[in-house]
Amino acid sequence: MIVFGILPSFTGRVKADTFALGAVATPFQLSGEHAANNIKVDWSLVAGASSYQIFQSSNAESGFRHTATVPGNTFDDYGLRVGETYYYQVQAFASNGTALGQSTEASAATFTVEDDYDSYDNTVLETFVPKSNLESGGLYYQYNYESDANGFLQFVQQTSTDGFNFAGNTTVLNRSEVCASVPGGYCILQSTNIVKNPTTGNFVMWAHLENNVDYTLAQVAVAEAVPGQPFTFIGTYQPEGQQSRDLTFFEDVDGSGYLISTANNNQDLNLYLLSSNWTTIISWPAILLAGQSREAPAMVHVDDYYYLFTSNTAGWYPSQGQYISASDLAGPWSESRDIGNTANFGAQSGWIATFGTQMAMMADRWGAEWAPPEESNSQRMLPISFGNGYATYGFYETIKYNVTSGGIVPVQSGKILSIGKPVSDSGLSTDAPGDAVTYAASKANDGIQTDEDNYFKSNFVPFWWQVDLQTNASISQIDMTTNLVKGSETYYGYTIMASWDGSYYIQLVDGSTNTAVGFVSNKISSTYKFRYIKVNVYRVVNVQNGGEADWARGVDEIMVYGTT
Repeated sequence: MIVFGILPSFTGRVKADTFALGAVATPFQLSGEHAANNIKVDWSLVAGASSYQIFQSSNAESGFRHTATVPGNTFDDYGLRVGETYYYQVQAFASNGTALGQSTEASAATFTVEDDYDSYDNTVLETFVPKSNLESGGLYYQYNYESDANGFLQFVQQTSTDGFNFAGNTTVLNRSEVCASVPGGYCILQSTNIVKNPTTGNFVMWAHLENNVDYTLAQVAVAEAVPGQPFTFIGTYQPEGQQSRDLTFFEDVDGSGYLISTANNNQDLNLYLLSSNWTTIISWPAILLAGQSREAPAMVHVDDYYYLFTSNTAGWYPSQGQYISASDLAGPWSESRDIGNTANFGAQSGWIATFGTQMAMMADRWGAEWAPPEESNSQRMLPISFGNGYATYGFYETIKYNVTSGGIVPVQSGKILSIGKPVSDSGLSTDAPGDAVTYAASKANDGIQTDEDNYFKSNFVPFWWQVDLQTNASISQIDMTTNLVKGSETYYGYTIMASWDGSYYIQLVDGSTNTAVGFVSNKISSTYKFRYIKVNVYRVVNVQNGGEADWARGVDEIMVYGTT
């Protein structure tokens, strides 16, 4: 067995890649336009870098010209020619001008956006339902988990001719079979994966099984069915004598099946190889992310690399997503890399939806479980870009997608106007020597969203922060990501004001009653143009106890979108 994730000299979270500068490019559409003729370039942070220079060319071999210099690890290239491929390289520099590294080449093609896309709105409580991938003999299948006050009750089978609209209710697996080994005869199932084996054509179910009282069993449950027939329950056990809770199934390019499961009190992720019919664990080839307390595993294979995405063990609240990559399942695997932003855009790393050759992270927002709760749980669709072992995903107001022909088009509400612009504030932190530099106001608009230690910290609550856009602009959206402390997650009461002259302000957003944790996205509909955007924070509340949490104050990033 191989153990990955234990680093002898590693004493904390990896904040930046110092051995490589990965980069990816993502085409996107601006709201109201007809083409995805803009490209977002993202790259890995480099330790000690204070700026990054971006070079662009329409030729992969030559002609690269300096396009921009930015403080963070993202850059938007707007208004490009449609139907062309653009190539990018990024160089990192220290404050004294020393070059610290150059990225791999990233490329993306612009294109006209057709009218055959559906839309997903990331600003509302929405849940994406994909087309069923369980098909046999021209029929699609789905299995609904039904429960009562005692836990799992039964799986009900439904069928469809198009993979979307299902009918019929046939019980195919019940409590008496699944929970037979549990004292009292009651149990619950979680992380249920039902997949079709390409060799046998049968459907195979793997799930996490617990009793209906606590989480002490930590077992897997496995069952198999001929399509259209009841499941045969095979059994429940701890694989290789190891605890198993949060889990996922992964099919490799050669048809091999793997189970990836949390173990060791959720400190490790175990990788298990399955038999050819996917119903039995036959070996335990590796421990991934040993001792790193990651959950919600989701693995994909893209362009000769494996990527494993995970969530922090943060209960129901938003947490930083991470991933590791490798060219071989046997390793070596990369170190854990942060992805998205520090609050994962108000959600947790979840499952991955596929649209042809493109993919999106369906990040789970467990808002109905928060205190106070939202109306329902929901998902945020975050398009993923991959490149040579590096991956990134971002938040867009709207995502266009096509489940039939494939394809994803991120739609951004406007140009990013705030990165690197002059800022002012009500007063910097004096909690410790050097805080005014470490947590400077410019940290909140430098474009760095994945570093949990890179944020603006005021001297106290209430406080204000303001950015000067340096020109009047129509504002379409303002996003704010705030500091998260695991186990003491917080929400902020705030307002957003705007001014065209720095003297007279009008209110754009009333977030005084906000209870969303970690990340808020605000649509703006004012007909006026503004130069100054001012955020006033009035309270910071610990969701765990409802008390004030001024000690946890901090703003990771404020992103202002619009047009000039």
